[in-house]
Amino acid sequence: MSLLVDIEKQMGDFHLDVSFDTGDGFHGLLGPSGCGKSMTLRCIAGVARPDRGHIEVNGVTLFDSEKGIDLPPQERSVGLLFQNYALFPHMTVEQNLRTVMRGLPRREADRRAESMLRRFHLEDRRSHLPRQLSGGEQQRTALARILLTDPRILLLDEPLSALDSYLRWQTELELMETLEDFAGTVVL
Repeated sequence: MSLLVDIEKQMGDFHLDVSFDTGDGFHGLLGPSGCGKSMTLRCIAGVARPDRGHIEVNGVTLFDSEKGIDLPPQERSVGLLFQNYALFPHMTVEQNLRTVMRGLPRREADRRAESMLRRFHLEDRRSHLPRQLSGGEQQRTALARILLTDPRILLLDEPLSALDSYLRWQTELELMETLEDFAGTVVL
């Protein structure tokens, strides 16, 4: 899976100008706070729009300012895990997972939800609201929900930043173990 990004975006006095090309595996965007890492991920996912440039996944153009191409987020096959996990606070773990499976036959949705609950060790948390979960459980719920969309690329926007140092280390190990089987590209 290849990811090609060459974009620019003006945000007040700040000018984002980023260009990189990746293949399969894990990749990191490094830089100080406010340098545009999160905005870059949001542009790739389609929740923010660059001013100019080109974004391509495996030869498929997601965004091209010159050609007028700007696929909506749901057509990009890109999963974005936000810093705060973006779980619906009024929905249980299972309901959060099911939000991305609307339109699937009920049996298939049941099978996929159960599979993800098992895979992410959330079976006994299925009826809990996000506020009743630990940081690691919230992260696993959000990641399970994203993986149910069958993304080709996973974008993880500082997924450990809200955790204390011990929980960050523990959750990092869980995250790496969980993503071992992901066949696409992961950008942290």
